Amino acid sequence: MELLSNAKERLELFKVEEGEKAKRVSSNKKSLKKVKRKLATLQGKREGLEAILEAAKKNVEEIQAKILAIEDEISSYENMSLLMPEDSIRLEQKRECLEASRQDLTNYKLRLY
Repeated sequence: MELLSNAKERLELFKVEEGEKAKRVSSNKKSLKKVKRKLATLQGKREGLEAILEAAKKNVEEIQAKILAIEDEISSYENMSLLMPEDSIRLEQKRECLEASRQDLTNYKLRLY
């Protein structure tokens, strides 16, 4: 009879322990689901930010190409010994455009970093 009583007590202890472990497993499963959802959200945000960064890099490349083209054009005007008045005006406009493009490039670089 005592053996039966001891066995019942141990059985009850095992049941309590099983219940506690089942609660922990359930809690861990819920936590894992939350983490997976957060990871999926972060991955989506990461992809969005990467797309924005790529677009900004392309924009910087376009501005740099524009700057180079304007610099080349300005250089070709400056190499000419005689400029017509309208050429001088156009040259000044190109210089202003070049400065604006350089400022755009600087602003983009500041936003990227």
